[in-house]
Amino acid sequence: MNEMLTPKESNVYSKWIYPPTYDSFGVAHSYEHFDFYKHTIPLGFPSPKVPFVKTFVPFVQTFVPFVVKIIILFSFSLPIFCQQLDWDKHLKDMGFVNIQDLDPTIQVHLIYATASNFMNKPVYENITKAWLHPDAAQKLIQAQRNLKREHPSYSLLVYDAARPMEVQRQMWELVRGTPYVYYVSNPINQNGRHNYGMAVDITIVDTNGQPLPMGTPIDFFGEEAHTDQEPALVKTGKITANEYQNRRLLRRVMQQASFTSVTSEWWHFNACSAEVAKTKYKIIE
Repeated sequence: MNEMLTPKESNVYSKWIYPPTYDSFGVAHSYEHFDFYKHTIPLGFPSPKVPFVKTFVPFVQTFVPFVVKIIILFSFSLPIFCQQLDWDKHLKDMGFVNIQDLDPTIQVHLIYATASNFMNKPVYENITKAWLHPDAAQKLIQAQRNLKREHPSYSLLVYDAARPMEVQRQMWELVRGTPYVYYVSNPINQNGRHNYGMAVDITIVDTNGQPLPMGTPIDFFGEEAHTDQEPALVKTGKITANEYQNRRLLRRVMQQASFTSVTSEWWHFNACSAEVAKTKYKIIE
């Protein structure tokens, strides 16, 4: 029996055949439209009087293929989303240079590619070389020459060089709200010279490749690592006279090559000021 229903204040018509008819897959073909105001039956679904199985089958046939397509698309896209940036290639493309390509006698041990740092985890998984802006690299080569003139068997050892901003942000999040903010540059200010390839964390190694004693390890957050009160540190026994002299040697060869030191870390040297970095060099994103 055919039935036509017309809502009182609407041009929407509901027309269906009752009882509904189904194809061999159980899909209802019982109506063309629905009366939203009177019946609130979703388009494409049979009447409430239709058994549950015949209501559920059309839903499955409609939505399952869609879900399957989404899963397939996601499975193909996931490797692309999860692929990490090849920072070595990216830094090279940006114009940075591998310091060991210019001077193989300079040794490199990137501590942020290991867990031996204040973050206690590797964050340089795709940085395997010490990259610097060519301007800073030339200064470092000169510093190595300065060191070799005084101590031919000694060498510079680079712990860190160019550093992406994403790593700087991780560092800042770790120290934010603690007394250690003094030791990490706030990425919002974009003052960190590492982030321009214009700074190095560095020490000196002896003939056997062993770092000279400097009073503290690198990444030590405390007054023993400071450079502005070293005579007092020696006097109080917090560092030895020999460690003090080793620091002075490191500063001397670096400053002669136009690097500047900082008061909070004996190992950190900048190749330019923050103002020059912001105006002349590209930040590493």
